[in-house]
Amino acid sequence: MNKHKRQVLQYILPPLITLILVSISLCVEGVFPFGSKTIDYYDMGQQIAAFYYHVYDALHGTKSLFYDWYSALGTNMTMNTSGCSSISIFNLLLYFVPRDSILQALSLFTMIKMACMSFTMYIYLNKVMKADYLWKLTFSVGYGFCGFALMYYITNQWLDVAVLLPLVMYGLLRLIHEKKTKMYLICLALCFMGSYYQTAMIVIFIILFTGLYLLLEEMEKQERNAVIWRLMLSSFAALLLSAYVVIPQLVQTLNSTRFSNNVKEGNFYLNILSQVRGA
Repeated sequence: MNKHKRQVLQYILPPLITLILVSISLCVEGVFPFGSKTIDYYDMGQQIAAFYYHVYDALHGTKSLFYDWYSALGTNMTMNTSGCSSISIFNLLLYFVPRDSILQALSLFTMIKMACMSFTMYIYLNKVMKADYLWKLTFSVGYGFCGFALMYYITNQWLDVAVLLPLVMYGLLRLIHEKKTKMYLICLALCFMGSYYQTAMIVIFIILFTGLYLLLEEMEKQERNAVIWRLMLSSFAALLLSAYVVIPQLVQTLNSTRFSNNVKEGNFYLNILSQVRGA
C-alpha cells in the first residue's frame, strides 16, 4: 500500500508543482483568479475569447457548433472544429464557468492545460526512461513551462495537442517495439481533431524521429519494413477517424483568402515559402 501511495504521489507531483508555480505568477501580477486583470492581448482578445463564447453557447444548446447566425450576418464555424479545438475535452470546463466570466477564466484554462502537459510528460518519461525521479520530475515540469505553452497563451486552445504529444510518442514506441498500434492511433486521431495545423508538424516530426530511430536501432531489414508499414497504416487510420472534422476544415481553409485571394500576389502561403527575405 505504501508503494502504491508513493507511485500515486509521483504522478501527482509534476502537475501539482506546475499549478502552484503558475498560481504564484498570476497572484504576483494580480491576474484572475487572484485579481481582476486578464491577459487578453492580440489573438486572445480578437478571436479566441469569442471562440470560447461560441463553444459555451453550443455546449448549452443555444447555438450550433458548426454555424453561427449571430456573427457577420451568419458565419461558417467549421474552421473552429479542428483549427481552434472546439471538439476538446477541456471545453467541458465551460460548464463550470459563468458566461460573463469566460474571458477572465482563460487564465485558469491555460493553467490546467499546462498541468496536464506536465502529467502526460511524466507518464512518457516514467515509461521509457531509466532515470532518477528528480530528473523525471524536473523535465516534466519543464515541459509544462516550455516556450510553446508560454508564447501560445494567446491561442491556448492549441495546448491540447501539446498535452497529447507525449502520449503519441509513447504510443509510437509501443508500435515499434511491441507491435501495438491502438494507443498511437487513438492519440494521433485526437491530435488531428484538436488541431490539424499542429498535427501536421507532429507528423513531420514522427517521420523524422522514426527514420532516425530505425537507423540507430539494431533490427533486421524485414522488421524495419514491418514497422514502417504499421506506422503508415496507423497514421492513415488516425486521419480517417478524424476525417469528419479534418476534411470540412481543409475544404474551408483551401477556399479562404490565405490560399485563394484572387489578387496578383497569388497563394498567400506559397508566397511566404518563396521569399528569400521576410517582409
